[in-house]
Amino acid sequence: MARKKIPIDRRRLLIDGARELFGRYGFEKTTVDDIARHTGIGKGSVYLEFKTKEDILIAIIDEFAHHMHTYMDQCVSEARAPYLKSLGEMLFGLVMSIHETATSNIHTPEVMMLTHRKLMKEFSHHHEFKDSRFKLLIKKASKEGEISASVSGDEVIRLINLVTIPLLPPYLRKEPGDEEKIPTRKQLAADARLVIDVLISGIRSRYSKKKDKRMQK
Repeated sequence: MARKKIPIDRRRLLIDGARELFGRYGFEKTTVDDIARHTGIGKGSVYLEFKTKEDILIAIIDEFAHHMHTYMDQCVSEARAPYLKSLGEMLFGLVMSIHETATSNIHTPEVMMLTHRKLMKEFSHHHEFKDSRFKLLIKKASKEGEISASVSGDEVIRLINLVTIPLLPPYLRKEPGDEEKIPTRKQLAADARLVIDVLISGIRSRYSKKKDKRMQK
């Protein structure tokens, strides 16, 4: 009896192969011919799955974004009071997960979602999703009395995004006397804990119910 042939998932092979090549040589230097040779898939078959090389890149980044969305949804569903602390833990997890991905290759394609102007616009829905999950935890913190009920979620989210910029690619930082470089995991973890702890304490202090009452007098 002849064995049944296992169908080849060309799309999966192309995404995985392209991610490896983009990470090793960079998106610009990698061609569709390179991807076809690397995966053993004919160039014509590549175009049956993706119209352009850019479409492959978007598929790679989309998977990365979906992974982060799943993580954030899990954080929100498992969050317990105090919710500002849960928000801080979610932020820390995001920062470290992105760093792990960003440092996995020389030219990691996924981080282009955070650094490339055109792709930032292409994935604006991801940033909107991220902010919506922040807002859910801010609302929970407000209902729990951790912060004032009158606080603007959009204002808090803007503060979060402003403060956490140095913790995300392209890691725009430079220590005195040193060249600009990507922090190690240990360095980033220490910096992230410090920055996020100060951020959460600042949110709790600035938007507290007590301060709200003092302003009403």
